[in-house]
Formats: sequence, C-alpha cells, structure tokens
Amino acid sequence: MFTRMTFVVEKDEIVGVIYQPDISKADMLVTFSQDKVKNDLVMILKIENRTKTRLYMNALMTMPGNKSIHKTSILPVEAGLTNYESWPHPIVQLVLREVRLTKRRPNQSPVPTATSITPTADAPVPPAAGAAHL
Repeated sequence: MFTRMTFVVEKDEIVGVIYQPDISKADMLVTFSQDKVKNDLVMILKIENRTKTRLYMNALMTMPGNKSIHKTSILPVEAGLTNYESWPHPIVQLVLREVRLTKRRPNQSPVPTATSITPTADAPVPPAAGAAHL
C-alpha cells in the first residue's frame, strides 16, 4: 500500500490531512508492505517526511485471528528524512493517527488539570458509546 498526503496547518497545528494526487506536492509519503524473511512474514512501514518540521504520530493495529485493537509506537520522523518501522508478525490494518508537529498532542496538558482528568485505578469508567476498548 502506498499513499501520499498533504497537511492542513493552522497556528503550528495539523488540523487536517488530505490525500495528495500530485506526489511532488505531498508533505508525507507512506508505504506499508509485507515481506517474507526466511519463513516468517514481517510488516514494514516507510514514512517519508517532506516537511521542514519533525512529525509525531501514534498508531493502532489489528492482527489476524485477533479482534482486539492494539496500540503501537511510531518513532518521530525528522524533517526531510525517512523512517522505517517493522513488526515481526502480519498486520491486517494499521491506522496512523494524531499526526502532529509537537511531541504532546496540542490539547494535552503536561500535568492533570480540571480539564484533563485522569480517573483513579479504582474508579469504574464506562467506555464511551461506540468507542473501541484498547
């Protein structure tokens, strides 16, 4: 799978991601492939950052025979460089999310505040309607 995208940036924050049909205008190129190494299948993600800023992102994945959604880490991609990520198992779906220009998500406070509440371990918190359980 290969895709190319352009970012909509407002006030140093990515507020939108758009498919870019013209590869020369793309801010980020993404290739996701499955390769065979010896007798094992491995998944390889290639991210080419064509911006002048470091990119941060998170990812979710699903694997064959497992209905759960799993978080996985993606290393920051430096400006003008390409990063490779790999997993030693097949992946059915990989979702890149929260693509951003800063290490923390824009609305994430470094410490808990009245608008950023973390429940205690013993507080039952029901999942939001339609939310995936991670």
